Amino acid sequence: MRRKINLVICVLLIMALLPLQLVFAETNSVIAEQEYDVEVFTLTGLNILKGFDDGSYHLDEPLTRAQFAVFALRLLGYYEETTVSDSDIPDVGADHWAAGYIKMAQGLNLMNGEPDGKFYPDNNVTRDEAAKILVCALGRDIQAADGGYPQGYLTVANKIGLFSGLNLPDEVAITRGEAVKMIYNALEVPVITSIYGTDEYISTEDTLLQLNLARLNMYRLRGILQGADETTLDGSELPADRVLVNGKEYICMLDDVSDYIGIPIMFFAKNNADGYEEITSIIPETNRYKEITISSTDIFEINGTELEYETPDGRTKEIDIETRLNIIYNGYVANTLDLESLNLVSGTVRFIDGDKNNVYETAIINTEKAFTISSIDAEYRIVYLKDRLFMGKGFIRLDDQAINMRYEILNPDGELVNIDALQEGMDISVAASTNFERVKVQILNNNTITGELTEMGSDGDVAINGEPYKLAEESDGIYSIASSDLKFDVSRTWHIDADGKLFSVDDENKIGGTYAYILDSAKQGTFNKSLALKLLIGGSYVEIEDETSTAVEKEDRMIYQLENKGIITVETANRVTIDDYRYDDIDSALEALPEGTVICYFTNEDGKINKINTSVLWGDEYITERTYVKKHNLFESTGGGAFTIDKNTIILNLPKEDPDFGIYMTDSDCYVKTTLKDAGEYTAQGYDFDDDTKTVGVVVIQQDMSSETSAEVTTNTPLALVTEITSKQNEEGDTVTVLSG
Repeated sequence: MRRKINLVICVLLIMALLPLQLVFAETNSVIAEQEYDVEVFTLTGLNILKGFDDGSYHLDEPLTRAQFAVFALRLLGYYEETTVSDSDIPDVGADHWAAGYIKMAQGLNLMNGEPDGKFYPDNNVTRDEAAKILVCALGRDIQAADGGYPQGYLTVANKIGLFSGLNLPDEVAITRGEAVKMIYNALEVPVITSIYGTDEYISTEDTLLQLNLARLNMYRLRGILQGADETTLDGSELPADRVLVNGKEYICMLDDVSDYIGIPIMFFAKNNADGYEEITSIIPETNRYKEITISSTDIFEINGTELEYETPDGRTKEIDIETRLNIIYNGYVANTLDLESLNLVSGTVRFIDGDKNNVYETAIINTEKAFTISSIDAEYRIVYLKDRLFMGKGFIRLDDQAINMRYEILNPDGELVNIDALQEGMDISVAASTNFERVKVQILNNNTITGELTEMGSDGDVAINGEPYKLAEESDGIYSIASSDLKFDVSRTWHIDADGKLFSVDDENKIGGTYAYILDSAKQGTFNKSLALKLLIGGSYVEIEDETSTAVEKEDRMIYQLENKGIITVETANRVTIDDYRYDDIDSALEALPEGTVICYFTNEDGKINKINTSVLWGDEYITERTYVKKHNLFESTGGGAFTIDKNTIILNLPKEDPDFGIYMTDSDCYVKTTLKDAGEYTAQGYDFDDDTKTVGVVVIQQDMSSETSAEVTTNTPLALVTEITSKQNEEGDTVTVLSG
C-alpha cells in the first residue's frame, strides 16, 4: 500500500513537468454560471471535468463508479487509459468503455472490487465510495486504515474538508454536482507522501491544485476586471485582444468578457507560445460583489448619490451610487459621469457594488431604439430612419472607412450579415455608444399589428382594437408617435419594438395606395378596353450631411435631397373607380385622368389599378413659387397657402419646361435630383393637405433644367454621367443637342 501511494505522487510530480495540450484553452467562450459555478469553472479549467455535447454538465444526475474512477484519475493527471486486451474482473470485459481506467484505478489502489471479485462499474457511486477514493488519491489512506472502511475514511474525509458545503446522507448515491464539489474540495488539501526508503510519511505543502497548475503551466488569479473589448472604466485605450485586471493587461480572446467589467473575477492564465500572459477562462465571483438590475422606466429620480426606483412588486426603494460613477453605455465607456444626462427611457441599468460596501460604483447600461428604415444610400452606407431621430440625426452611417468605428448588423436569428441585408420599410433596433464609435443594428422580426386606436390614456397608454399597449418614449413624457397620428376610427399599421411598445405607425393615406404623377394615359385593348397609365413615382426626402458647412453653422448642417423612384406603366382594370365614381366607360375615365394629374392609386390582386383618388391642390392654383424654411420644413408664400412636409410626404420632382431653349420634359429628365436649401425659392405645389398636422400628402417641385448663360467649368465642377443624348428643335427651328445626366 505504501509503495503504491508513493508511486502515485511520484508519477504526478513527473507529469507536472511534461507538456500537455489544454483542450479548454482552445474554446472561445466564457463558462456559464451553474449551481456549482466556481467548482465547475475550476475543474473544467484544469481539464478534469468535461461537459456533454449539449454544453451542460448534468449536475443533478447520478454518476457511476466507472465515471468517478475517470474523474479521480484526471485529478492525478492521467488522461490516457491503459490498453486492456483481456480482463480478470468478472463484470468488466475488455470491451467495456472504462476497462483501461478501471484497471489503472485498481493498480493505484484508488478503487477495489467487492468481496465477490466484481467491480460493478455501472452502479451509482455512493458518498462512502467517493470519500475512500479521494482520501487514497491524497495519500491519506494510511490515516484512515486503522478505522477501517467506511468509518476510517469518512473520519479523514470530514477532517480534511472533503464534505465542506455538502450534506450527504449515508450510503446514498451522489450526484455529479456533489462529486464535483468533493473533488474541488480535494484540490485544496495538502498531499501526503512517503519518505523514500522509510516507512514514514510527511504532509507536503503542495496541493493537488498547485500540482495540476504546474503540470498545465497555468496559474489561477483573482481581481477586478477593469477593461475589455477596447473599453476601460477610466477611458484609457486598450487593444482589441486585451483585458485589464487590477491595472495589468492580459491577452484574452474569449467572447463576452465585457459583461464582467467592474466586477471581481477568477481566471486561469498561462504564458502562450509568444511568451505573453494569456487568459484562458474567466468567471465572475458572485460571492464577492453585489449587483442589481433596474429597468430604465422604473427609475423615479436620481439625486446626486441617491437613486430612487420602483421594484417589480410596486415598492419604492433607494440605492447609493458613487459620485464619480463608472458608466459603460452599450458596451463602451460613456463620455459622461452623470446618469441623468443619458436620457434613460428604455433598456436596463445594471448597478455593481464591487466591494460589498453598499455603494454602487459601476453602472452598465444596455439600451436600444427601434426604427423603420425609410431608405438606404448604399454608396455612402447611410441608413435613413423614418419619423424618429437617433442621437439627434435622422440617419445612421455605417462607415467602413472610419478609423475608430466598429459596427455589426445582426439578422433576427442573431447571425452577422452585411448592409445589403437592410431594406426599405424594414424594422431595426439600434444600440450605440455615446461617442457613436460602437453601433449594433439588429433586424427585427416583422412585428406589426393593424387596427384602430380605441383608447388613449395618460403616460403613453393606448389600446389598439381593445388590446392595451404602451407608446415608446423619446424622452420623459414625449413619445415617438406624435399626438396628431393618434386618431380614432382609422385603421393603421402599428410597429412594435423588442419591448412590446409601439414606436411607429404607417401613414393612413398610404395604406394600400401609391402617389404618382401621370406622364401619359392611353386606351388599350379592342374588346376588354382599359387604360395604360405612364406614371412617375415620387420618393420621400432623405437627409444628408452638408459637408460644406462649418461647425458654427451646426443648425443648418442637414440638407434635404429629393429624388423620384422611377417611371412605370400600369394597366387599369376594365372598370375603375375615380374619386368614388365607378367608370364603366373607358373613354370617360381617360378624360378624367389627363397628363399632369397627381393621383393616389390602388391595385387589385392582379396588379391592375381599380381605384384612383385625384389629389386636391392646397392653396390657389397661381401660388406656385414658395420659399423653403428649413427650421419648420415649411413651404411659404406671400399669397398664402403655406404647408409643411415630413417623412411621410411623397415628393414628385419634375423638371421645368424651358420655352427659351425649346427643351421639354423627357423620361430621363425625371431622374434629376433636387436639394432643398434654407430660404431657397422653389416652384412647389402641395396636395392633400391635412388640417390637423398642417402637412401635405404629396408635393410637386419643379426644377429648372437649363439657363441662358453657360456656367463656368472648373476643376471643382461636379462630375456627371451622361445617360442620354437627344436632338430637338427650338422655337426658332434650330436643332439643339440635349445631354441628359
